[in-house]
Order: sequence, then structure tokens, then C-alpha cells
Amino acid sequence: MQIVYALTSDGNDVHADMALVSMLSARLTNPRARLRLLADTNSAQALQTAQHRLLEVCDELTAVPTPDGPPLFTNRWVKTQAAEFVNGDCLLLDCDTIVAGDVSVAWPLITDVGLVANHNAPDLEHQVWSEDLDFLRQMGWVTDFPFYANGGAIFFRPTPGVRDFFRRWHQLWQEGATASNRLRDQPSLNTALHEGRLRVTELPPSFNCQTGSVFARAGDATVIFHFYGSQVELSRGPYAHLVSLAGRESMVSLGRSIHAAIDRRIFDPATPARRGIRFKASVEASLEPARGKSIALLLTTEYEGIYRNGGIGTYYLELSRQLHQRGWFTILLSLSHLPVPDEPLTLPGLDRIFHASQLEEFLELNHANSQLLAGAAGSYFDNFGIRALLFIQAMACMFPGQRVYAEFHEMCGLGYHAAKAKESGWLDPEVVVAVTMHSGHEWVYEANDALLSQENAHFFAAATREEESFRSAQVAMFPSDSLHEIVESYGWRTAHAAKLPYIIPMTPRSAEAP
Repeated sequence: MQIVYALTSDGNDVHADMALVSMLSARLTNPRARLRLLADTNSAQALQTAQHRLLEVCDELTAVPTPDGPPLFTNRWVKTQAAEFVNGDCLLLDCDTIVAGDVSVAWPLITDVGLVANHNAPDLEHQVWSEDLDFLRQMGWVTDFPFYANGGAIFFRPTPGVRDFFRRWHQLWQEGATASNRLRDQPSLNTALHEGRLRVTELPPSFNCQTGSVFARAGDATVIFHFYGSQVELSRGPYAHLVSLAGRESMVSLGRSIHAAIDRRIFDPATPARRGIRFKASVEASLEPARGKSIALLLTTEYEGIYRNGGIGTYYLELSRQLHQRGWFTILLSLSHLPVPDEPLTLPGLDRIFHASQLEEFLELNHANSQLLAGAAGSYFDNFGIRALLFIQAMACMFPGQRVYAEFHEMCGLGYHAAKAKESGWLDPEVVVAVTMHSGHEWVYEANDALLSQENAHFFAAATREEESFRSAQVAMFPSDSLHEIVESYGWRTAHAAKLPYIIPMTPRSAEAP
């Protein structure tokens, strides 16, 4: 049996390190398997030049000629043709995996090819990502599958039907890439499976436990853990830790760390505080129109339509209008401690309005969630920040696979907990956490020197959380160059931030008054 990987790398990057960790885990748990690495010609040469240590683990490196293109293009060119370069029973694995058990137990279940449902979801509605569904329709491909497979772990035998399937997959992938410049391979994979004359086995989730999914359930029988490789550089979880060790530990030490991680089952995604967060039935019904859409969550203490206070509120008013016009399902979560209006508000641009102070009235919280809130009750920043975090994850749990964009303003640091949760891998992969710079507390010290001589925990807490939320956010934005310069002078890391395109141009210093 062979375990095969398709890798595109510059020879010394995180993708090569992920492949090393996966291969080493496979070597530890499946010592009789032959480990094969397929790489485009440039990547194969780069790995050899850099003498990357994964070459010590794999049994054979095959260089595959490819057309010129970006790394994702060359990687998918190789992956969709994998059967052309191997013989015998094979497991084609993505590099962002950990092999935690004996993969040979799958073979008695498989005649031609075996795969696991996408997202480990129990039904087709939750298996097909909304953007994949749109793409399938755009291409005129079938959407009614027996199940929608994830391509991270593909078991296949050397049968004529399998060879034909891979050739058709490669052809369909090329057609999709040409039509849309979209390089995802799962729509073409599932279409080719559906068209092919081969026997497809839906394997149990234990053979591809997709830890980023709300449906993932790990257990003692889990054979393969599958992570989201694109998130590894933003994550501080156990998998990211192992990948970081790949570049600095000896092979023996890295093997011990992987073995210990597998033995302790530290990759189990079923964290009690993260699962079980859901809306109450009556609220779920009101949110059903968001099904299949991109979802925008605006989490703010201010909104022009409610408080009429300008500034941040005016910005969010305009942002909600623009998102709504583009077909997003747009929700405002008010993080204000001001009284909630007696009458429910309906405002243009917003599909729903919630008030974080009423979280317990519309969310079903488990014990762990309630304990989190109880511990934060004494702090405005932590109380509303955690309420925002639980709301975001409830949306991700209700709409798995759909894009959820959550934007905070940096003032008061209310996005701190969400940004850190995303950074650690606690929030679902489809969630994007953004923080927009509008004002802040650090320059309050500059304007009010008296505060510096006092033990003012309120301001210290705000300033710290503002900076950390901005530097940890996946998407960070600022409205003006001058405001950007101010926070950089305080030592904030802002290299990842982008300027909002329609606000406040910088005044040249030469034109400034003395």
C-alpha cells in the first residue's frame, strides 16, 4: 500500500513542514506503507536544493512537469492526475493531515474508491459549501449527489474505472479553472465521481476527521485528522504547534512530539464550549432566510440609525447598506450597555438586530458558556467581548460552510476575544474576524496626563485589548493615514492592515501649517 502526497513548495516553507509532519505520522502509525511524494518540477528541485528533511521520510519523490502558474494551480494539476504516477492500492492525502491509526482497515470496505463526506456532515445540504454550489450551477454540473466528498483523503485501487475517473477529474478541473479562474478541486472531483463508472464507497468520518467542521467528532477510532492548512499560520492550536516544531526539532524529537500528540488525542475538535452554542428555536426560524448566503455581522457600540451619534455609527450605517445591496444577510449586534428600545427596531440595510445584553434570551447556552460569562461579569470589555464571540460561533454552528464576516471597531477592544479565538482555531474556519480602526484610548493618555499617574484599570484594559484585537484580526483596516501613523507611534503592529478606500486622504507635511 502507498500513501501519496501532492506538494507545491519553495523548498523551505510551511507547506513542506506540513507534509513532513503528516508523513512522519504515517511512518509512525503505518510502518509498512510506502510513502510517495508527487511535486511539480520546480518544487521537486527546490526541495532537493534546500535538502528539506521530508526527503528523509518519503520513499520516493516524483517530479511532475506542469504548465506555468501560481502554486495552487500547479498543485491541483498534480493532484488531479495522481493515479497516472502510482500503481497498486493508494491513499492520496492532503499535506494538512495527521495519520493517527492503521489506514489499512479501510481497504476491506473499498472496491474502487473510498472517500468521506465533506464537513463530516450527515446530509447533502450541509456537505456542499455554498460557494461550491454556486460554482456547480455556474458550470451546469450536477448538484444532486449521493454524498458530497471531501478530497483530503482519497483511497483508490488500480482499476480501469479509477484511471478514467482521475482523467475526467483533471479535465473537469481544467474546464472550471478556465471558465472562472477558480482553482478549487472539489466540485470537479464530485462531478467526476458522479459521472464515472466506478463503485464509490462513503467511508466513516474516522478516515477523514475534518477538525474545522462543526460536525467533526473525533474518537479513539479516528484514523486520519484533517486540518485547514490555510489556517495554520494564523492558529496557535496543537496542530500548528507540531508544524512549527518541524523546522527546529530533530527528527527523533519531532517524531516523539507527534506520537505523544496522537496518544493524548489532543486533536479532538469536540470542545464543549464551542459546540452546543445555538439559537433558540423561535430565533432560528427568523434566521432561516440567511441559509445559503454570505452573512455579515456588524458588532458595534454605535450605529447611526439607533443612537444618531455620527462617527462610527455613520460608518456602520453605510457599510450595512452596501453589504445588503450586494446580497449579504446583514445583522447588527449592539454591544452597548445602554437600555434596549421597548419596540423592536427595523432599519434599512439590516436583516436582523440583536442586543448582546439580551444574549441569554436568544441563545441556548451550555454550562461551559454560562461559566465563561459568569467569569466576565465584572468587566464591560470581557463581558461584551465574550457575548460577541458566542454570538459569532452560534452563527457558524447554525450555518456550517457558509461565509460569516464579523467586523468590530477597535474602540474598547470588544473584538479582542473573537480575534484571539480565531487565531487559536476555536472559531470555525468559515468565520472571518475584522477590526476597523476608528479612535481609541491610548491617545487619551496623551491628552490627559493626569490619568497616567492614577491606577486606572479601565483605561489600561481598553488600550491593551484595542491593540491586541487590531494586531490579531485576520482583516485590519484604518480610515486615514494620520490615524495609522498615530497608532504606529505607540508601537502597534500594522503591517497587515489595509486603508479603507474612501475616507480621509493624507495631507502632505509640506502643506501643513507651522
